Amino acid sequence: MLKKFWIFAALVLAVASAAAQKGDAPNPLFRVQTELVLVDLIVSDKEGNPIADLTEKDVQVFEDGKKQKINYFQFLSVPSEATPAGPEFAERASNDPISLASPAHRTSMAIFIDLASLEAPVFERAKESLAEFLENQVAPQTRIMLATYRGGLEIHQAFSDDRTKLAEALQGIQPAPDAQSAVGSFRKFSTQLEEIFHGAVPGAEPAAMAATQGKVFVAGLQRQMAAVSGALSALIQSLRPLPGRKQVLLYSSGYPMQPMNIVRQLIDKRTRASFGQPSTADLARGRGGDGRPTLPNPLSPTVADNRGKQIAETSLHKERMNAILSGGSGIDMRSYLQEVVDQANRSQVSFYSIDARGLLISSVSGDASDRGFVDQLGGQYLAELRDALTRAPQAFLTDLADQSGGLAFLNSNDLSKGLERAQRDARSYYLVGYRPKNKRKLGKFHTIDIKLKRSGAQARYRQGYIESDPRDASSEDVMTALKYPNLFESYPIELKVEPRPGGKLFFNTIAPTSSLVFAEENGLSRFSVEVYGILLDSKGKWVGDNVYFSRGQQLGSIPAERKAQFLTNASFSLSAEADSPPPGDYQVVVVVRQGVDGTVCTHRQPLQVGQ
Repeated sequence: MLKKFWIFAALVLAVASAAAQKGDAPNPLFRVQTELVLVDLIVSDKEGNPIADLTEKDVQVFEDGKKQKINYFQFLSVPSEATPAGPEFAERASNDPISLASPAHRTSMAIFIDLASLEAPVFERAKESLAEFLENQVAPQTRIMLATYRGGLEIHQAFSDDRTKLAEALQGIQPAPDAQSAVGSFRKFSTQLEEIFHGAVPGAEPAAMAATQGKVFVAGLQRQMAAVSGALSALIQSLRPLPGRKQVLLYSSGYPMQPMNIVRQLIDKRTRASFGQPSTADLARGRGGDGRPTLPNPLSPTVADNRGKQIAETSLHKERMNAILSGGSGIDMRSYLQEVVDQANRSQVSFYSIDARGLLISSVSGDASDRGFVDQLGGQYLAELRDALTRAPQAFLTDLADQSGGLAFLNSNDLSKGLERAQRDARSYYLVGYRPKNKRKLGKFHTIDIKLKRSGAQARYRQGYIESDPRDASSEDVMTALKYPNLFESYPIELKVEPRPGGKLFFNTIAPTSSLVFAEENGLSRFSVEVYGILLDSKGKWVGDNVYFSRGQQLGSIPAERKAQFLTNASFSLSAEADSPPPGDYQVVVVVRQGVDGTVCTHRQPLQVGQ
């Protein structure tokens, strides 16, 4: 078992070639004081065209219903052609409370394809739309990442503005053979209902059997949504330190927020169909609950007596069904959605969600694959089923977009609209900052409301944020980086591992000093770095109970006038010692975290431990 690592690291400066380091410093990060709340504000007219001439006096910001003083206000506009920042902009930016160098005007667009929910024909249509976008419509100063979920998060292309690389990466993405949309899942469950109820008699208690199967079905949906939400949250966390406008374009067929309610409805309707309690509409049409014609006079004494027995039998089955399903009533799919929204709002990321199914038809005759339902259960049952299955999964897509200040694109075969609108929003938006007057409380959700004094102007922005403890956020970021290291490989790290006497391993993590983040204070540039590490076995599983090591170090400070030379000529290393694991093949995952702004970077490499 791997024991807890203990860092005894210190800063080691290794002089490197100035020529090799020059010009390799990463882009400056977009930083503000932690108490300043920043909001990306998209303002457009009724036709969706951006409005670019608002002033601070045209905007009112409210948090938790209380008006706030605007401390920062700027309109950001990216030109149609990429141009470097001129002297006029540089001079203006230097006087602002937030420095907006050219990299801050970049757009970082992460395209996330939920392969698990996109059946092959749907995926191919989405892929074709994306290919056309990458070839002809990518705006200047836009970096794009291609990521998919297929039982796990996979990065096919890290952020790049190289269209050729992006196109090649897109072509390499293949549909998931076991992909199934929420509609397809419910259709499969409905088929299971038919098998359970086929030829059933009251004594067989088919409703109870169906309810048990329904709980299993919902639990499966819950696992899938938890996994997809976790992957999305990790992706968002990796975007947090990036400057400029940050967007996630989500291609998915969505997930129902209350699947248990749909399961309950399906079983209830199938129970009624089997044991004769018709709906009001069926009675009006002269049909029974099984969809077949009733006796000429459905109100005759004989029919009424039989109807009473049928209703009693149905009620008994419904009572047993509810008793079983109530055990799953605590399943809350919305909590997974809220986790993603919270991450997006903390990271200033907007969602543009696209229902890749395209135009959806709710009529009975709209889908030949559903015709079996017509024959078995009657038209009304099918219509209500199709309506629920069409609309319910879209709640996931619309809520993600609405609560993060983005847009949802539904019921359209033109999948490029979402891409075009995301780019338009990224080129023209306002950045509004305020320091909240309200009392702060960890874990509290603070609502944000923005009102415009411009007739006809429409505003989109994130709806609020949760007050979080920075220590909790840092732990969360590190754990996410350890779980998804391929998301956080932002600068080069070198790892050297050496055996030591007494069954120990010595780990030396080396990173370029140009990657350090500084805090300027009293003429000194201060920095701090933490290092974390885990081992994975040959199957990719974490080794040991205490899976990571951590110990923050205030590593040093240098006079501000020497910082440039320091960055050009030095690297730093953090060293740690640990008990050697049993012989075998492993992989080491290391996370380096900056203490000033919390950014993280990862490194992976194989490790072979001999006898």
